Amino acid sequence: GHSQIFRAYYSPAARRRTVRGKPVGAIYIFTRMLQKLIKQHKPDYLICVLDPKGPTFRNEIYAEYKANRGEMPEDLRDQIPVIIQMLEGFEIPIAQVKGFEADDVIATLAKQSADHDVEVRIVSKDKDLKQLLEPHIKMLNADDDSEYGLEQLKEELGVTPEQFIDIQALAGDSVDNIPGAKGIGIKTAAQLIQEFGSMEEVLKNAESIKQPKRRENLIAFREEAELSKTLVTIKPDVPGVKLDKKAAKYHEPQKEKLLPLVAELNFKSVAKDFGWEDEMSTAAEAQSPDQKAGGSGKAAGSRKEKKARGSQSSLFGDVPEPAAPKVDKALIKAAED
Repeated sequence: GHSQIFRAYYSPAARRRTVRGKPVGAIYIFTRMLQKLIKQHKPDYLICVLDPKGPTFRNEIYAEYKANRGEMPEDLRDQIPVIIQMLEGFEIPIAQVKGFEADDVIATLAKQSADHDVEVRIVSKDKDLKQLLEPHIKMLNADDDSEYGLEQLKEELGVTPEQFIDIQALAGDSVDNIPGAKGIGIKTAAQLIQEFGSMEEVLKNAESIKQPKRRENLIAFREEAELSKTLVTIKPDVPGVKLDKKAAKYHEPQKEKLLPLVAELNFKSVAKDFGWEDEMSTAAEAQSPDQKAGGSGKAAGSRKEKKARGSQSSLFGDVPEPAAPKVDKALIKAAED
């Protein structure tokens, strides 16, 4: 979810696209990426998993987790509610669970897929997700449509998905502010895991390692490595998450739901891919002035008053702090406990 949104936002093409002076590039590129994914891979099921607002259980374990992350760019933040609307227009269920990262929800749904005889493709290049690989679970690179599975992991690092967790723990991750064992990089960690089999065995035999600096770091940063393993391990059993094949079943979006949004955004190529290009102008004209951007005076004020608190009065007007996206209850059921 968010990884694809950020990819769309930082695409050079996104910077050039605006509608009535408001940036819509991330919305446009994300939508085109989604159309390409659907057209080329024809998924039977499709789910968008998003990170929730606020801290997760990892922040309770380690307060500095992801503490070095900056704020989301304001012009991207303003586009998030419209991206949510676009997903809803495509009728793609959104999975999001408070207190857990998207990776945890992805893991839970992916692991459950085995019980439903479903082949899973995780659309992401996030290295953290390599620990989820199984014969029926692969990662899909949306840039070049290449797949990454167990064989590729073995070729790259010579380890299993379970061992990849240990590599991450030893190497740490500066992006997520995970300490690891200082001085131990990915390649060195992979060599150690290949030699000893697991992080626990590496730490147990640290004093016998020949390279002085490597030996010293493993001994000195043992606790950090153990903490890091807890942080990098993706949780595959998020409470209340249940894969519902009926809810996740992909079908063509309904024109009456999606076309008005596409028309207001003036996404002609999006409409063309659906065969709706001849109806774009009609859909745009059919919108009332109150639905269009640029409203002012009493009309704009009255619209905001009638709207539910925190909602968006116009795609291109003032956009408040985006509310948490509506979660498909048939897909994600809140835990009773």
